[in-house]
Amino acid sequence: IFKMIKLRSADSGTLEPLLLHLFKGGLVFESLLKHLYPKITIGNDKVLPETLGQILNSPEVKNDFKISGNVDTQANNLDNVLKEIKDNTIKTAFTTTGKIRNLSGHDLAREGEFYKYDNYKRLFEQISNAIFYVILRKYS
Repeated sequence: IFKMIKLRSADSGTLEPLLLHLFKGGLVFESLLKHLYPKITIGNDKVLPETLGQILNSPEVKNDFKISGNVDTQANNLDNVLKEIKDNTIKTAFTTTGKIRNLSGHDLAREGEFYKYDNYKRLFEQISNAIFYVILRKYS
């Protein structure tokens, strides 16, 4: 993927491989969580989660990963997601991955600078971090 970024011209070229790569990483993260948390607590009931946001904001996940506050999975564009990456904490990785998964899964129109090598690498690293945080916490 990183070679494809360097080959892409500054004015044109498809972003599809980049978006699919991000989307698939988000799906791996979501699938892993759905496997580990087949039912979550909403209100007083244990239910099947319908969205990644429900899983990430469930008491089970917040307790297991020591997350406080809301894990926001909504964003307008990937440039805004990039601006919000301040560190490599679990919460940042989960928030970034949730936003990337939802953006790339629901709206393929992309503008901005996310496809530049360093920016794309930061997004990819956050998805990798999120997946590895889950594996480390739940399988070690």
